[in-house]
Amino acid sequence: MQTIVAGLMALTAMGAGILSQADSVTVVSRGAIAYVVGMVLAGIWTMVVLPGEKDAKDDSADAEDDEVESEDEDEDEEAA
Repeated sequence: MQTIVAGLMALTAMGAGILSQADSVTVVSRGAIAYVVGMVLAGIWTMVVLPGEKDAKDDSADAEDDEVESEDEDEDEEAA
């Protein structure tokens, strides 16, 4: 999501620079600055709005690992 937001910000800044007939170096530098700002702001937004999303994915993966381990233990007990 961060790269999408940053890319859109960079394209908007570069488009505005081209339409205003700015120097090419200025247009590219404004686009680069907009890209960096977009990455930072999207990262902050993700951290504030979706703080538990990554943890929930990790918890579900841990739960699946626990289920697989318990199935393996059950098979070992049946074999013995």
